[in-house]
Amino acid sequence: MKILSAILILWFTVMSYGSSATQRPNVVLIFADDLGMGMLSRYGQKIITTPNIDLLAQEGIEFTNYHANTYCAPARWSLLNGLHDGRIGAGPHSKGGFIVKLDRNTPKLSDEQWQRQYDKHIQKLNAKARIDDDTLFLAQVAKDVGYRTAQFGKLDTGFLTWHERVTRHGWDHYVGYYDHARAHGFYPSYLWKNGNKLPLKGNPYANAGKRSESGKEPVGTGGETYSQNVLLNEMLSFMRDHKKTIKTNRFFFITARSCHTVLLRLINYTLIISIGKI
Repeated sequence: MKILSAILILWFTVMSYGSSATQRPNVVLIFADDLGMGMLSRYGQKIITTPNIDLLAQEGIEFTNYHANTYCAPARWSLLNGLHDGRIGAGPHSKGGFIVKLDRNTPKLSDEQWQRQYDKHIQKLNAKARIDDDTLFLAQVAKDVGYRTAQFGKLDTGFLTWHERVTRHGWDHYVGYYDHARAHGFYPSYLWKNGNKLPLKGNPYANAGKRSESGKEPVGTGGETYSQNVLLNEMLSFMRDHKKTIKTNRFFFITARSCHTVLLRLINYTLIISIGKI
């Protein structure tokens, strides 16, 4: 993961010399959260077929001898700043789950009370989990050479983040989860978009409709609005709007988390198990 981060940083640096904006390509970096090689048909999966992902490998470059943390947060951290995840001082993390607890009290709290408790907690975290001034992130490198940056999915590295911290990583635009404890569910009542809540209709549960590993919950209990569809639409909307209004190159970081937990989707209350084509 450190090597990949170094390659990306070097690539952005090279692109800054002798290349006009029209000559530089747009970059889409997809991080499949907790995806194992054995889950892809390219590497022997017999149940789930992944022809589109397989095509990326077929037409691109494969790294089959690699070393990265198998846990989601430190793997993202190494990718974004190039440091080994076990290094002392490699970066502070904050405990997840606070927003889940706060949302469970939402019926008892007004919007103003919710915001006050949230702001108070974030102020404490700002002091405890401060990022050093000399820490450099991949998105910052991209910005320095003229790219407009955007992240979608699980924001930051873990486990609870906030607007100032996400922008500190170098993201101009973002949509996704602040609290990674909520990111284990596909049906949050809201996502975060550039510091503001983005409501998702018909999703009532504080834990975002997280399903158990047994998967015995009744079909339809998660919610109405599938967050991964919302994220996809937000990505496409940003790409189209950006193309129309801003004449700069784009660097997209997509932390796809569909494979992180139980692989289930609900479409019009019909249960679709993820055995199909991806």
